[in-house]
Amino acid sequence: MSELTLGEKLVGGGAIVLLVSLFLPWYGFSSSSIVGSFSEKISLMSGSGGIAFLILAACVVTVGAILLRMLNIFDISDQGVPEATVVLGAAGIGALLVIWKFLSMPSGGFSSGDFGSAGYGRSYGAYIALVAAVALVAGAVIKFQEERA
Repeated sequence: MSELTLGEKLVGGGAIVLLVSLFLPWYGFSSSSIVGSFSEKISLMSGSGGIAFLILAACVVTVGAILLRMLNIFDISDQGVPEATVVLGAAGIGALLVIWKFLSMPSGGFSSGDFGSAGYGRSYGAYIALVAAVALVAGAVIKFQEERA
């Protein structure tokens, strides 16, 4: 861990939190009536497998490029592509997907009537993913600047 730069630590932490957030509830629905109540929370992994897989792949690429170099398995910079560029590109794609999915989710609906109420909206997993995506990109930008210096 002491070999890691600040940017690499942020990339690793952001990617790990983002991966975990894929399995947390991103969307929720609840209703209650005179008959009973119902509540359901849906993770991004179960509700939108394709986007979740792309975000997962972006996280694997960002961390994988750093980890493979650190373990002396493979250094992508030897192939003519700067590692920081790969990390920044993958982090940016992952963050854009998170932001797109976050903004495209309907939120804030709530209705109440004589026979019950119902509500739906984003859940805490979506907010955690948004923060993790920002950390991931911030770490990638710092790593990019560290490598250019």
